[in-house]
Amino acid sequence: MPQIRIEHSANLAGAFEPGQLALSIHRLCVEHAKATMDACKSRVINVGDVIVADGAAEGFTMHAEIGLLKGRTAEAKGALAEAVLARLAGAVEGKPGVNLSVEVRDMDTDTYRKQVSS
Repeated sequence: MPQIRIEHSANLAGAFEPGQLALSIHRLCVEHAKATMDACKSRVINVGDVIVADGAAEGFTMHAEIGLLKGRTAEAKGALAEAVLARLAGAVEGKPGVNLSVEVRDMDTDTYRKQVSS
């Protein structure tokens, strides 16, 4: 925890540096959600084709989903979402028309499990 998934449309491949973006979001999770750096895990996923609205224009999208164990206030999660949204915008600066979104959600402590293999 946090579990971070950054999805982007294929047409954004090469428009940003995935590792740099993920690490900057890790730092935001430490700052806003009181996570530890060693607990942050990100997956940056090229989702291929994305259709936006009526499909008439090429769809550029990037979405970040951040799963946190329960216990953060709505204010803390909102502040994290705003900071991550700004970071996504910075990552694609100069690329107009990119649909950006963020969801910060609670993970269920009753069903979430973690293990590091040996």
